[in-house]
Amino acid sequence: MSRMPTRIYPYLSHNWGRLPPLKRYSNYCLDFDAIGKSVSVAAVPNLHITGNLWVEAWIRPNSSGEGGFGRIMNKAPAISFYFNGAGVQDIRFEIRVAAAAQIAASVGGAVTYGRWHHIVGGYNGVNVLLFVDRVPFVGAATVGPIDGHLAANLTIGDRTVLGRVFDGPIDEFRFMPVAPTQALVDEAFKRGYAIREGDARCILRMEEGSGLLANDISGYGNNGVLLPAPTPPTWIEVMKHELLAEVA
Repeated sequence: MSRMPTRIYPYLSHNWGRLPPLKRYSNYCLDFDAIGKSVSVAAVPNLHITGNLWVEAWIRPNSSGEGGFGRIMNKAPAISFYFNGAGVQDIRFEIRVAAAAQIAASVGGAVTYGRWHHIVGGYNGVNVLLFVDRVPFVGAATVGPIDGHLAANLTIGDRTVLGRVFDGPIDEFRFMPVAPTQALVDEAFKRGYAIREGDARCILRMEEGSGLLANDISGYGNNGVLLPAPTPPTWIEVMKHELLAEVA
């Protein structure tokens, strides 16, 4: 079965699996639909990950974003997940290590506008890694700690300096000191919603549905603040037919 235009698992068995309990549904997400909207998580030491790294989200882009470089997340100047060029549908995950400039993994054409996609970017101490709908793309090899983001806020939906706003909804965000593997990414993709595991430092499920705060369920208290306060990202419902079915 080819990829379906929603977050329904595209390889369902004949019994169509089963959906997780209602409380685990992704009922809401945040829509970054205008220039200058973002979610900001304050810089704290437990977010200064320098080794193994996992950055995950579900995205439904409408375009490649502001200037063609819409940011899914940014912790400048060391960690960035973004579109790389107007109209090319090129997703890029990038880190900076102490011994080198930015090192990245990227892929073109793996994302379709208007559809939900699961993305994971990461680092395993050897390579920069990127997974789109659990398909792996291995990036450049590098050695060394991720450098230069101790004092940087974690920003979702835009770049901290020089706006590069994402265009579309983002959901189920995770940031943790774990090296992505195919097995772990497969599990996260099939599950379809974020859970606490791997000493995750920030998990924003974006289930609040209203207000100016996206609550962190990791246990670290790294809540996200919706900015700017007068016109923040918009809470929108995720339709039930868009949810990922959990295979029994």
